[in-house]
Amino acid sequence: MSYRIAYLMHVDWNWIKQRPHFLAEKLSDLYKVDLFYVKKYTDNNSIKNSRASSLKQIETLKKVPMSARYRLLRMAETAINHNKLKQIYNGDYTVIWITSPILLQFIDISRLNNSIIVYDCMDDVMGFPQKREIKDFIYGLEQQLIQRADFIFASSANLKLKMKERGSGDNVYVVNNAIERQSVFQHDIQYTNLAERKKLFSITYFGTIGEWVDFEAILEVVNTFDDVEIVLYGPKEIEIPSHPRIQYRGTVKHEELFNHCQMADAFIMPFKINELILSVDPVKVYEYIALHKPTIVVKYQETIKFNDYAYLYSNNNDLVNIVRELLQEPRTKSSKEATMNFINNNGWDERIVEVQTIIQKYIERNNHF
Repeated sequence: MSYRIAYLMHVDWNWIKQRPHFLAEKLSDLYKVDLFYVKKYTDNNSIKNSRASSLKQIETLKKVPMSARYRLLRMAETAINHNKLKQIYNGDYTVIWITSPILLQFIDISRLNNSIIVYDCMDDVMGFPQKREIKDFIYGLEQQLIQRADFIFASSANLKLKMKERGSGDNVYVVNNAIERQSVFQHDIQYTNLAERKKLFSITYFGTIGEWVDFEAILEVVNTFDDVEIVLYGPKEIEIPSHPRIQYRGTVKHEELFNHCQMADAFIMPFKINELILSVDPVKVYEYIALHKPTIVVKYQETIKFNDYAYLYSNNNDLVNIVRELLQEPRTKSSKEATMNFINNNGWDERIVEVQTIIQKYIERNNHF
């Protein structure tokens, strides 16, 4: 039987590809998926990513600025999106897939009683820095979603614990992030001797540049080694420290990243460890590992599983020692064969099988539809 899914997504479909994009594409290979994504009302500058051909219907929900703060703006937002919301309420969907509590600003979840509700929890929404009144508002939305969801997919083990702490039952399943094996991240990398290159040793980061990026650690590296540069790609939410060897290259399409990553000698995930990061299963590390170059990652519970494939550090001293080692011999932590085995076991194709199995068992167990 082919089920219909309304996939409600809080990330712009045209933005940098993340977990919601990949799962939407994979679900559309199995089911009839209508995608509804949130787009800021005044935003016309999204990065254009390629869309999966199997996603036939893609609709936008317009986000009015500051609607979370003011009731009148939320009412205006509802009016603007009336036709799209009516389509969701009357769509006779087997599954309503919700990627964030923020979507309950648009959707009256009490009107979805005939559908299975999936909460795909990719981040700890309470961990983001925000004003108290906004945090309280989002907490209330998440409580509604947790209580109504038939089951919850958590992207990390720590997020599962968070869901349990906030009142979920035994309906939470860990479905980690993954790598898209058919993407650009499958290439052989050739190294040359550092002395022969006659250039700086380039350590690359790609992803959103927010408050969680540990620039103190980055500065420690560039101030310790005169022949190292840090190159950053991605949307910028904060100011980047001024340094001649910290290079910001802006935002690029996901499918074009490989062309830029070819110039990297190593990759890095230099995050501060806080409540938000403790729940993150970083997609970028899967992608770094797939590129089969030296990968440096801050150590916390969710990154320990990468220990055989990446260099993990706990403090700035560890990080400096790893960079020093790589300057002497730029080698990966694992063999090409071991890396490919890891990637082959951690693709989005494998994750969607997990998802499909859980959905099917739930439907059969509950005689749903």
